[in-house]
Amino acid sequence: MFTPIFRRNLDALSLCAPDTAQRLSACTPTDRPVCRLAPSRENAPTLLVEMERGNILPLHHPNRPLAEAQSWLSGLPPEYLQNSNVLILGIGLAYHIHQFACHAGPETLITAVEPDLDLFATVLHQMDLSALFRSGNIYWLAGTTPRETARYLAEGPARHRFAGQGIRILTLPGFQTYYSGYLAELAQEIQAALGEVQVRQRTIRTQAGLILRNILENLPTVVRSPGVSELRAVGVGAPAFVVAPGPTLTEHLERLREASRKGYIIAVDTAARILRREGIDYHLVVSVDHTDLNRLHFDNVREDSGFLVSYPGVHPSIPALYGGSAFFFDHLGATDRPIRASLLLELLGLSDRLGSLISLGSTTDCAYHLARIMGCCPIVLVGTDLSFPGERFYAAGAMQEEVDLESPHTSAQYLVPNNRGGQVRTSHLYRMFCANLGELIRATGGLVYNTSLDGAQISGTVPMPFEEILDRACDVRAEVPSVQPNTDNKETTRRIARIVAEIESDRNRLKQWEKEARRVDTRDTRKFRQRMIPVLKQVAEALETCPGIRLAASQAEGSAAEILGHVHGIGLMGGTDSSTNDKARDQIVKWIREMREGMESIAPLLEKASQKLREM
Repeated sequence: MFTPIFRRNLDALSLCAPDTAQRLSACTPTDRPVCRLAPSRENAPTLLVEMERGNILPLHHPNRPLAEAQSWLSGLPPEYLQNSNVLILGIGLAYHIHQFACHAGPETLITAVEPDLDLFATVLHQMDLSALFRSGNIYWLAGTTPRETARYLAEGPARHRFAGQGIRILTLPGFQTYYSGYLAELAQEIQAALGEVQVRQRTIRTQAGLILRNILENLPTVVRSPGVSELRAVGVGAPAFVVAPGPTLTEHLERLREASRKGYIIAVDTAARILRREGIDYHLVVSVDHTDLNRLHFDNVREDSGFLVSYPGVHPSIPALYGGSAFFFDHLGATDRPIRASLLLELLGLSDRLGSLISLGSTTDCAYHLARIMGCCPIVLVGTDLSFPGERFYAAGAMQEEVDLESPHTSAQYLVPNNRGGQVRTSHLYRMFCANLGELIRATGGLVYNTSLDGAQISGTVPMPFEEILDRACDVRAEVPSVQPNTDNKETTRRIARIVAEIESDRNRLKQWEKEARRVDTRDTRKFRQRMIPVLKQVAEALETCPGIRLAASQAEGSAAEILGHVHGIGLMGGTDSSTNDKARDQIVKWIREMREGMESIAPLLEKASQKLREM
């Protein structure tokens, strides 16, 4: 039953951390070690947990929990309290969190994590922490795994701070002992998340221009073609066979010939190349990657009976192969946050018309989600090994097997459970893809069978032999509907013209902000911050409201993320001497200049695309 104190705590949490509040409200007692509040010499309770073998561990000091929190705080370096991004592991009775929050500067962000949901629920039934929950600069997590915590830091509301500044992990001695395994794994997951953020930023920094050029080159075809929204519910009542290029695809090729009579075959582009070689028809082929190398997946396309389902940023030679047999989509980067992959498509009013497929890093994600929005049931994964059964990376005939490329799977490798109860070797990249696909399946609620019995276990899938699935399935007539081309491009042309007109004034604004930043005196730290912060705040506001500057940010996402992450004066906003301030000023000028250069590269591409649209 909910006590009045627990209800008060839950009400306060639901305003600032609704997911955490929901976890707590659904929490039921388990057979975990006992935790209890106990009196101390300070007239304030302490918190005890029973460990294995009956040992009792005090999470706060057994006699002086308040003094411990004060001593802990006084031992922290000053920079932890000013303009910092901090994770406190172990909430407990929150004495230390309260002390930290009271002394931290207004621009310091705190993420408080209690991995033990039962322990947290026990505390909230007996201690009123509702006032602390209403603090505006604390994020509260409970019952999260190390991976979930790291993903929250990398993708949640403070993601710009995480990308620009990283995270400092703090904990009390008792919690450090209690969560020793969690802490070690969390450090690894945070390191991996920071690495992924940095790779993504470097990738975008080097490839964003190419993606934008591809989108603008493909724009006439995209405007004329239907979106995946036209495929919604067309497959209700029919299975979908999502085909990936894992090593076990080879053993399933003959069964796929039969599967084409029993449902929709949806192939990722790497696997479609193999199917074409074997003369196996498929209904839809999904392509996402923007690189020139990706077109090699289509090097044996002649008269393809299948339809292309493509992100508009792919190499222009790919849509050109399919004439009027293509559907396009914008794609989302998360299951719980509608962040479009392409700001340009959104600004041109195309995202909603095209519809979206979720990509968490792999083309297989999009192929699965396509089957899901088509209404297909069940969805059958074929060749989705996400591991190296037979010590191979891909099925025979995949482009990666025939081109001399450096494999992304050779650096770090792990043993993970397979679908037969044994283990199989995989890479860091595939391990990430496996977790992401499992999350997507969970979020979309699909009934999914996995035919890769020797491949990695994917959460939310049911391992089943391909023969058994085909024996159960009836013959169906799976068809992709014919859709009339869109001939109205006037609105897109008007939107481009508006963006081009706004870019000129936006470029001048960036030049002015760059001049203002250069003129800031670095000798006086207080005055430096007073003059520099308004400049950054103006740029940050423009990143949210001005189309031209938002597009420029898409070409220099690393710089945009740094600006948003440091807009409140954290980390790189100077120090106590002119030399440190000089470095901070030069860094800020560099961010603004990179955005201006990104904008200057966009205008001629937009004008060229507009001319092509007018000629349609």
